[in-house]
Amino acid sequence: MSWTVRLEALTVPRWRGYGRDSSLFLWAWLLWGLGQGLWSYLWPLYLAGLGASSVEVGFAVSTNFVVATLCYVPGGYVAQLGRHKWQMTVGHVAPALAVTSFALAGEWWHVLPGVVAL
Repeated sequence: MSWTVRLEALTVPRWRGYGRDSSLFLWAWLLWGLGQGLWSYLWPLYLAGLGASSVEVGFAVSTNFVVATLCYVPGGYVAQLGRHKWQMTVGHVAPALAVTSFALAGEWWHVLPGVVAL
């Protein structure tokens, strides 16, 4: 039996009034939100631990949001062109490389290339 068949057979705790697929979606968003909240809290502390001042922490965090905002419009255009497999690959590999660069950073400014990739 393949792993996909086993995953499809798993029982999922259902949210009140929702089917299996909607419940999976809601559980995924719950886990994503918890992880994002933890990341948003710990990332500035990590940068401060690397020696960044409060202004430098703000610069690194705001750079992340500015670059993300600038990527949304052209990203939507690229997404409508098709070829979703390579888009998904880039969308998963780039953040993994970014977080790896964070782990290898020796100074706070070493995270900036990873911030742009993230």
